[in-house]
Amino acid sequence: MTFIRLLSLAAVFLAGVSHARVARVGQSRFFTDEKHLDTNYGDSFQIVCPPRTALSAFAGWFSDIDDDREFKVGCSRVSGLPSNIQGQCAWTQASRYLMPFTRRCPTGNYYLAGLRSIMSSRTEDRQFSLLCCKTQNVAMAKCGKTDNINIIQGPLSYRSDTRRGYVIHGISSTPFRQEGRGDRQYSFIVCQA
Repeated sequence: MTFIRLLSLAAVFLAGVSHARVARVGQSRFFTDEKHLDTNYGDSFQIVCPPRTALSAFAGWFSDIDDDREFKVGCSRVSGLPSNIQGQCAWTQASRYLMPFTRRCPTGNYYLAGLRSIMSSRTEDRQFSLLCCKTQNVAMAKCGKTDNINIIQGPLSYRSDTRRGYVIHGISSTPFRQEGRGDRQYSFIVCQA
């Protein structure tokens, strides 16, 4: 295990996420111009984008065997975002298991820079918290909500148009349970910097 990996695991432990796994950085066809982070089925995870980048892409695949999703989350530079201010980031309150939720960054000049998810084997569902960071002298405008980006137990993918200054500002999700099986539908709140 590398020293950097050990530091990453220590950071997750200190952040209070038990049984979490730090997502690994890699490349894929979906994430051609940004770094992406992979998660595993059934694992809790915490993803924090590098400084001066925003969470910009989100993809996921459902597994019947695991009754869960594997995610790929991308971070990239955003036109119009100069930098995030050190110490001006905060996590939102976690969503509740088996309940619909909408979590968004505060109004004004905040954008989504990280994602934390805790998996419960008892409920076979996930809680989500968003890491929102404040920008300098840039306000978010033209906010809107996407349609659902996935069908139940189908693949999902979304990428914000970072070249035109669009950032993900929040996430909405509705759970679906039938005959002991479950999934969630996701949509995003997107704003222009």
